[in-house]
Amino acid sequence: MEGAWPSNCSSEHNEHIGYTSLSEEKNKIFHISNEEQGEQGKHRGFHKAQVAVEYVMTYGWALFVLIIVLAALGVYLQNINQSYRESCMFPPQVICNNFAAVDQGEVDKLLLNLTNNFGSPVHINAVKYSSRLCNCLQTGLDIELQPGESHIFTLSSNKLRLIKGQRFNADIVLTYTTCPKADACFGPYNITGHVVAKVVTMH
Repeated sequence: MEGAWPSNCSSEHNEHIGYTSLSEEKNKIFHISNEEQGEQGKHRGFHKAQVAVEYVMTYGWALFVLIIVLAALGVYLQNINQSYRESCMFPPQVICNNFAAVDQGEVDKLLLNLTNNFGSPVHINAVKYSSRLCNCLQTGLDIELQPGESHIFTLSSNKLRLIKGQRFNADIVLTYTTCPKADACFGPYNITGHVVAKVVTMH
């Protein structure tokens, strides 16, 4: 009897050791599993962050390109509007008061109101209109303009084919002689201006 007790004690001790070892193994397993889950969670979080960054970069570039295109379109439309502004420009010797391109059906009309700013009398001998619609030339003129005097030049032609609302764009060449004295005239000379006008109708 006295020899059996240590044997039982030893058995319980061995069982306790075995239980402790098993618990440690389980703890290790769960610890490893927790670490793996942590790593997987980190990986999933990194993947989501990477996807978000790629999304922002992709659509960010698309938005940037769209802004550039819209800005370029705005500049283009502004240039178009500026190019359609009506104007009539000549060198300082000639003042352009007004210009009109008139759609009258079969025979259209160009009206040009000019003032002599030479400081001496001039004789206008010819007026040439150069545009994509026609090269129209008025010759045989002998219009004398005193300093500060104005005149409306009128050209009627069936070659213009003007349409109301369209833009008429032309270079205008005046052929003239100057006469600083009654018995002293010089020339002929040419002076060039440019007109941009919106075609109108006249009733």
